[in-house]
Amino acid sequence: MTSFLSSLFGCGPKTFDDVQSGAVPLDTADRRAAEALLASADLSAADLDLAEIDGPPQTGPFVRIEEGRITALSLLDVTRTDAAEALTALSDLRLSGSFPALRLRGLPDLEYVQVLGDEASPVSLHLEDLPSLREVSVHGGDLGGADGLTLRRVPALRSLGLVQCGLSGIPAMDAPGVTHLMVGSNRLRDLTGLAQFQALENLHLGDNGLETVDSLPKLPSLRSLYLTGNPLRGDTSFQAEALPRLDSLDLQRTGRRAAPAAFAGREGFRVRLDPGIAERASFEVMLDALRAGQRDAPGELVTRLGTGGGTLRDSSGRCTWKTGSFSRARVECRFTFAGLRGLAPVRLGTTDPAMPFSGGGTPRIRAILRVGQGSAALYVRTAFDHVALARSIHSINDGVADAARRPEDRFDGYRRVVATPEDPASAEGEPSILAGDVLLWLEALDGGAELLELVVEPAG
Repeated sequence: MTSFLSSLFGCGPKTFDDVQSGAVPLDTADRRAAEALLASADLSAADLDLAEIDGPPQTGPFVRIEEGRITALSLLDVTRTDAAEALTALSDLRLSGSFPALRLRGLPDLEYVQVLGDEASPVSLHLEDLPSLREVSVHGGDLGGADGLTLRRVPALRSLGLVQCGLSGIPAMDAPGVTHLMVGSNRLRDLTGLAQFQALENLHLGDNGLETVDSLPKLPSLRSLYLTGNPLRGDTSFQAEALPRLDSLDLQRTGRRAAPAAFAGREGFRVRLDPGIAERASFEVMLDALRAGQRDAPGELVTRLGTGGGTLRDSSGRCTWKTGSFSRARVECRFTFAGLRGLAPVRLGTTDPAMPFSGGGTPRIRAILRVGQGSAALYVRTAFDHVALARSIHSINDGVADAARRPEDRFDGYRRVVATPEDPASAEGEPSILAGDVLLWLEALDGGAELLELVVEPAG
């Protein structure tokens, strides 16, 4: 395998052009299927990168070839997906953009399907006879139609995400082994369809506009229930006997001020609530402290990056990740680069955009950039709402919060700091997530930068 990788990737970047020229061997049926999908997506062969096996994460359209077969494929704006059924060695399929339907069946090795759709466009998803399928993630696209979703004979499926898909109810499907279900940011009103998931252990129902959970069925295996952001009525009741193993309940941003009485006395039971005590003075003190923290932080806030397409020369280094199901992920990295031109991403790893870091929060990081020659800017993702954050700590009424808001209290963009040989740059925030890649961004200033070192560590 090593010699194969050397021949495939040892001479610079490869694209699907190399397959068509014969430089990279590929099974004939796989090649024809990929060409049909490229034509459907209006992509040239030169636009489809060949990803290294066990190599760094890819951005944009890519294909992975192992022993002459396609095992992973990522495409944007495919209008016809039927050719994908010919890729019988496929294990990882990712589609982004707007497309009308995805039908897959009989692929023995397919383990992961990701769909990032356009929320306003109808989408149908039909997955059948896929014995190895473990995870399906759909984010965006309207699955609300009667024929929007089919899951049949997928015995290995454990994780299912249907986020921001226009669902008003839980569609019927044949996936009894699902243990982790995310159906946040839909329009759910009827929860009775959840009864089909008797193995369910983690259920995310956030931001669905639910006023009650009266239709929640008996779920004997459920351990964690997330109702964050639903405007639950004060008389909403929980049936403890229907959730005999529940030990974690998230009621943040629901208006609830106390744990449900139904679970009183249950050993080990944990509930997350908004803080119930707040006074105007303490709220304003917190708000001023948050504003001061942003003013005193190094660098400047910018709403968007410049033009990409830059390059990092002779890079080396790696990242170590620690992710948990319910705790914030931690990442530590150290990279060196011989040179930088333009604006270029540094890839720290990959994740599922719909359910980042196995359910844990996006990592808070501190990034430090040093340069030996020239100067370079470091961009760290920064998003905040001072009023919303202060309200999460001090429960204050809407009128007081709105009156205290200033234009600078809300921001979504990047913190930009500049490193020179005499003055390293440091910034705290979060990495960017782009099509499943976890990224930081570096930009050469005044013509370029040489001998760079980037260190990433957990913040705080």
